[in-house]
Amino acid sequence: MTIQIEILYQDNDITIVNKPALMPVFPKVPMDEKDSLFGIVKNQIKNNLFPIHSIDQDASGIIIFAKNKTARSFLSVQFKDELVKRQFSALLGGVLQDEEGMIEKSIFISKKEIRLDERGKRALTKYKVLEKFNGYTFVLAEPQTQICSQIRLHFHCIGHPLAIDNRYSVNEPIFLSSFKRNYKLKDKEIEKPLLSRLPLHLSQITIKMPLDNTEKTFVSKLPKDIEITLKQLRKYCK
Repeated sequence: MTIQIEILYQDNDITIVNKPALMPVFPKVPMDEKDSLFGIVKNQIKNNLFPIHSIDQDASGIIIFAKNKTARSFLSVQFKDELVKRQFSALLGGVLQDEEGMIEKSIFISKKEIRLDERGKRALTKYKVLEKFNGYTFVLAEPQTQICSQIRLHFHCIGHPLAIDNRYSVNEPIFLSSFKRNYKLKDKEIEKPLLSRLPLHLSQITIKMPLDNTEKTFVSKLPKDIEITLKQLRKYCK
């Protein structure tokens, strides 16, 4: 079955899509595009594409592709100069005490690893708590810099890593039975997790448009797995 990617916006210069979780933005092997977001969208719209930015494979949310070299250059400068405004929705482990704050920790990037290190690149993440639960916090994170893995590393360093993270924290799925009292399964029924991937979603992005240099904001609603998890947390973990 052919995968159809949700297109949030499209014109002669750019295509903005909603990336599903667990799908890589770009192919791991350059000549094999068919299982990557880049290849699927390229085939879906029947147009050449140019990469602008990326997010983690396990994450979901807004991805922008340029459709020509002029638009690619225009948008790449905005990302390079940190002029693009991005908002990520994230579910953290534990309960954050502060309602909002700024995390400033430099990040060192090499071929072997990505880690917090004073000798690395300056990285800032602004955050605001949206909801608190027993054992979890749902936040809006606004990275002020464009450093790889900064949201994951920054929340990890303050003791509240993303609730599921196979790189920096525990990689255990979230099950309803873990917080709903007297949870019971029917005979031979196997419980499916509410959430089993990195709970990080690029939910809003603001850029200047290549066509006329006007500023425009694009929004992506929360994916079903995160929305369902929040619904159950509101019901049983408040």
